[in-house]
Amino acid sequence: MYRTEVNATLHFPPGYPWLLSLVVGCDDLGWAPVVQRLYGGLTILIACAWATVRFGVGAGWLVFGLLLSNPALVSSASMLSSEAPHLPLYMGGFLAWFWFARAPGAGPLILCSLLLGLSTYVRSYGLLLVGFLPLLILTGLRHCSWRQVMGYASIVLTVWVLVLGPWVVRNYQLWGHFVPITMAGHSLYSSWFPPGPKQFGMMANDEVTKEAEKIQNAFERDAFFRQATLTKILADPAGALLTTARKYVFYLMPFDWEFFGRHNAAGRLRPSAHFIYLFLMPFFLRFIWQHKGDQGFWVGPMAPFFFGLAMTGIAYGIPRFRLCVEPLMTIFAAASLFQWMQDNTWRRAVVAGSYLLICLVGAYEFGRLVQ
Repeated sequence: MYRTEVNATLHFPPGYPWLLSLVVGCDDLGWAPVVQRLYGGLTILIACAWATVRFGVGAGWLVFGLLLSNPALVSSASMLSSEAPHLPLYMGGFLAWFWFARAPGAGPLILCSLLLGLSTYVRSYGLLLVGFLPLLILTGLRHCSWRQVMGYASIVLTVWVLVLGPWVVRNYQLWGHFVPITMAGHSLYSSWFPPGPKQFGMMANDEVTKEAEKIQNAFERDAFFRQATLTKILADPAGALLTTARKYVFYLMPFDWEFFGRHNAAGRLRPSAHFIYLFLMPFFLRFIWQHKGDQGFWVGPMAPFFFGLAMTGIAYGIPRFRLCVEPLMTIFAAASLFQWMQDNTWRRAVVAGSYLLICLVGAYEFGRLVQ
């Protein structure tokens, strides 16, 4: 509805359109389909390299096979989706954060902030990391002196200001308003009050949106949506709590209808079962259980998952928003699986293979069921 406005840059991050402009042709997609797949390949390469260095060659090969079989990852790299270039930046930023959590220093923290800051130009999903990372530093690095902690937090804020500064200045000069990346009022409202209880990811269409249509000024409309969201949440906290629970169900569910959903004979879109996600989950949970007593684990490797859960509570809860952490989840699950198979290798490999086959068959049967 609002996406056809002249000021479309207020609603879309500029990074992905700019990347597309480098490769699309005048009358066709040009090299865009190839480059999209290269983004996916880069994601797999980075994940495999880090897993190999951190957990060994066996874990690295497992990561390679699992990511190459991930239908959401493969599908996102096969279509014009901003997730494809976002993934290597987002994952690389958090891998640098893991490095920093293990050995605090300015170098990895600058790299982390730079990559995560750049990722918001592609997808504004991670914008709140500018506050989340300093909070992690303040609460998690208890072994560092107070001066070091404040210094690290200042590094994060400084890098983010330098990265986002040009776009913020551009927006202020053009519109006279402070806009970090995009205006998200309509999306925020829709994340809390979708058109139906099971229609997360779709824009709201109710009396509030109809009232918003009457507001011509984009900034006043955005403020209207944000105020309406807060007002309706406070007016019905029980309903808001139920919506939050639904968000987490949708975020964690092993189904997908946006990247690799299927259309039935009547043309209706039906979800597909994410068999790789189902396969990974028990080994990922095992990895968490093995490291539950390590304080650094909760500050480092668990940081992107905590942020994903926090963003689910604040905004959307849909499987598409989980894709940015699935490569990291794959790394840790593969490390757990590889370590688990060290004893009784042959027998446990058979067990793991059988479980993967069950997931595949289950996905196939689910596809037939929802037709």
